[in-house]
Amino acid sequence: MDEDAKEARKIYNTYGKFFVKKEEKNPDRKKISQIIISVINDSREKKILDAGCGTGKECELLAKRGAKVVGIDVSEFMIKLARKRCKNLGVKFFLRDMERTGFERESFDLVLSVFSLMYKKNLKAVLKEFRRILKKDGELLVVVPHPIERMVRHTKNYFKRGKFLKINGNIRYFNYHWTLEDYLNTIISQEFKIEEIKELGSSSLEENYYPHYLVIKAKAI
Repeated sequence: MDEDAKEARKIYNTYGKFFVKKEEKNPDRKKISQIIISVINDSREKKILDAGCGTGKECELLAKRGAKVVGIDVSEFMIKLARKRCKNLGVKFFLRDMERTGFERESFDLVLSVFSLMYKKNLKAVLKEFRRILKKDGELLVVVPHPIERMVRHTKNYFKRGKFLKINGNIRYFNYHWTLEDYLNTIISQEFKIEEIKELGSSSLEENYYPHYLVIKAKAI
């Protein structure tokens, strides 16, 4: 694991319960899961990797729709929760870094990354790995906080990239802030074709006059 992965591992192993409760209280999360399923459309018999699977929410939904699902995460705590959630669904979970997955070339029909890329400094390395393990014409689906949301609520400067510390009471964690240009150009540079982009608002916050979430669908070429 690189330093980002080691730091994220420590944070989620220590404060995992906080992040789980935060996710459960966010009504947007259910909406995002529904959009992911609709964008993927037919997942039957597809071999899907959920990179940064967290508690296994999408793994469960996809497995119940007939997909062959593998989930990876850097946190033992999250993997434990994911295995419990997906018990008897045939989902396989591994403790691995998405930048170095260890899977063979062209192993998957689809790679899913939901709120995980913002923990990575080297976007290019992660997307290169995703492309390596995807079959030709395989699909990539990425969900991240929208760069505009990062700017409005945190930095106030859209072009201020890099690692930012976040504090919630006694809990300290980090995200990397990237622009829309950074995400799209990095994906394209690793032999992907952008197929669809969705900008989603929030139903849980009053400031719903800007996009809060970004969904990117691409195909390996």
